[in-house]
Amino acid sequence: MSGMDRDNSPGRAADDRIDPAAARRLRWRCRRGLIEVDLLLARFAAQDLAGLSHAEAAGLALLLEQPDSLLLEWLLGRERPPPELADVIGRVRGTDPP
Repeated sequence: MSGMDRDNSPGRAADDRIDPAAARRLRWRCRRGLIEVDLLLARFAAQDLAGLSHAEAAGLALLLEQPDSLLLEWLLGRERPPPELADVIGRVRGTDPP
C-alpha cells in the first residue's frame, strides 16, 4: 500500500498530518551512514512521510535517534524492537518497493 492510500484513509483528519516543513526535517534525518538502513528509510520517506500523523512522526523521530546497527537488526527482523518502536518499524518494513 502506498503512502497516498494511507493519506486518504477515512479516519485520518488532514490537520492531523505533519506539515511539509516537519516532513522535510524528518526526510533529512532518514539519511543514514549505513547504506542498507539509508535505502529502507529513504523508500519509506518517499512513499509515506507526508501522510504521517503527529504521533507517528514522533515515533519516527524516536526511531531515528537509534544507532544504525540497531536499526538494521530491527528493520531486517533479526531482533525484536522495543514496544514503543514496534509500530513505526512495522510501517517502515511494510513500505512497498519501488
